[in-house]
Amino acid sequence: FDIISNNSQACAKMGQETSSTETNTTDQPTTSTGVAQTEQDRLRQGILNIARNSSLDEEQKAKRIQGLYNAASRSAPKHDESIQEDIGAQEGKIDTYPGCSHYKRNCYIVAKCCDMPFACRLCHNEKSSHEINRFETEKMICSKCGLRQPVAEYCSEESCDWKKTAYFCSVCRFWSDDETFKAFHCNHCGLCRRGKKEDYKHCHGCNLCLTTSLIDNHTCTNPDNDCVICGDRLRDSTIALHLLSCGHSLHMTCFQNSLKNGLHSCPLCRKSFLGQAEREEMSPLYDEALASNQMPEEFSGYVAEISCNDCNKKSEAPFHFMGHKCQNCSSYNTVFLSKYQREESPSLDEADEEAT
Repeated sequence: FDIISNNSQACAKMGQETSSTETNTTDQPTTSTGVAQTEQDRLRQGILNIARNSSLDEEQKAKRIQGLYNAASRSAPKHDESIQEDIGAQEGKIDTYPGCSHYKRNCYIVAKCCDMPFACRLCHNEKSSHEINRFETEKMICSKCGLRQPVAEYCSEESCDWKKTAYFCSVCRFWSDDETFKAFHCNHCGLCRRGKKEDYKHCHGCNLCLTTSLIDNHTCTNPDNDCVICGDRLRDSTIALHLLSCGHSLHMTCFQNSLKNGLHSCPLCRKSFLGQAEREEMSPLYDEALASNQMPEEFSGYVAEISCNDCNKKSEAPFHFMGHKCQNCSSYNTVFLSKYQREESPSLDEADEEAT
């Protein structure tokens, strides 16, 4: 699911696993369903073998995996799409399927890429060596009665008690049965966004939905940018984003963790995370810290030549081990270039002697 906001969120997600989810097919008769399942097992194993082959580059892996899909598609048995299959009876009971840690819902999706049931697209991507195309999902499995059926807002089985969904998007193939969950579909983004629709506006420059408080006070960013901290894709991230004044962007959690660990500038352009007003507010605190830590006497009188990452101007400041303040914009986000000892002005007596 996708969210763009300026609110803090939980910790960023960890790395993905390359394992697959299996349904219980042991001791099943060798039917057309069993044969199809065997072919799917071979396809998944083939994909994993290619993905783990370190001698292949990404392009070679993609071509070989596509070749496996093409071969499987040509050899796959044809099914009558009008027949609804009771997955609970034929492929293992519903309670054997893994639950979802991401959303509360009453169904499983059937991934078209591998014809396997998953609790949601994120569960699929965590358990598989490839990513799902959410928009291609055509089948779902009701977690109440186990009926496999075309994608719909709720179960089509008359005797099933799942007849209401708190939020459903037929475009993104997304369900939520959490009454407190608020979401909306943005036609410009082409994705569902978390939150109330009235609290967001679409920025056509960023091609993202931003909060109304941010829409008029931000620097547009490239929606295809990756997080400047962790490198993950941002456009369809499940973690809130933070837009920097320099035009780069990152996960809100990465932003918060960076501040906690003393990183206050963009890793790409070195511009400060904080705006001008915030920097001016914090400047007296840095001034006080430098004043309370006097330099050794042998360094008194030394001047540092510095370059400011925020205003891109050079200036001079008293040399100090802790940092240097830009004399143009008062930022401490500066780079030390060199130091030299300022020559003291001659006294009046010395000046008279030189004159004679």
